Amino acid sequence: MFNVNGREVFKLEKELGVFNKKALPFANRAALTTGAFKAREFAQDNIRNKMITRNKWTLGSVIVDKAKGTDIHNQTAEVGSTEDYMEVQEFGGTKRRKGSEGIPLTTTYASGEGEGSTKRSRLARGGNKLKKIRLTRKRNRGVGRVQKNIVAIKEAAQSGNKFVFLEMKRKKGIFKVVGGKKNPKIKMVHDLTEQTVDIPASPWLLPAVNKTIPMMGDIYSDALQFQLKRLDLFK
Repeated sequence: MFNVNGREVFKLEKELGVFNKKALPFANRAALTTGAFKAREFAQDNIRNKMITRNKWTLGSVIVDKAKGTDIHNQTAEVGSTEDYMEVQEFGGTKRRKGSEGIPLTTTYASGEGEGSTKRSRLARGGNKLKKIRLTRKRNRGVGRVQKNIVAIKEAAQSGNKFVFLEMKRKKGIFKVVGGKKNPKIKMVHDLTEQTVDIPASPWLLPAVNKTIPMMGDIYSDALQFQLKRLDLFK
């Protein structure tokens, strides 16, 4: 979470001059909350533009905790995500395997961006999605790694099963069998080689907050004017 504290905008009230002290906490609270929602808007734009999201859940996880109370020195509005993985995206971290195999990393072939692309920018397409792939139970298909792989590929081609788990010399993962029964070929769709993966920081929230801060003067001014108009109505 990143905070916008009441102390940071308190000096603006002095510059604006005369203001009813009873209305000041309401203006300050409104400004902080408005700023937090503006930062949320920018943060969601960053997520849309920078990240590969599977659904709308990630965007919806970015929420605002509105400013409360009447003590402007303690009023704070917060914006951030309820999901732990968004903290990892913001600051970076390390992902470790959970099962018997390595961490599944979707390939650019699976996303339709072609083999050899340096960076994947889309999700896996259709049947290439990991959750849709069903593998047959591993069997002793031969002696030695190479022979086992050859037999596994032929069996997959003959049975019409498009996917097979293979352990190559330096890589292992889930491969798609293409090319027909007579001349089957394989394309890796999910790489299971790595046991841990370092996730670089990809800030989505801090840039949003930094973009909002220069706007806080105008936001606070609007909140003050709104309160002044309310006071005039009750005179």
